[in-house]
Amino acid sequence: MEYVIQIHKTDGQNSILGSRFHVNFSELGIYSGKAEFTSKVKGKWDFEYKLVL
Repeated sequence: MEYVIQIHKTDGQNSILGSRFHVNFSELGIYSGKAEFTSKVKGKWDFEYKLVL
């Protein structure tokens, strides 16, 4: 599985470097194309990242 996340600053700053963000996943799976979700992996995942150069 692959997830693409796009983020941007909304407070007028030009850079997100030094910022922290939190990502939470639970019950990962797939959509069959008819908006039906099929769970493939049960669980919870929490990540916190700090963006640095």
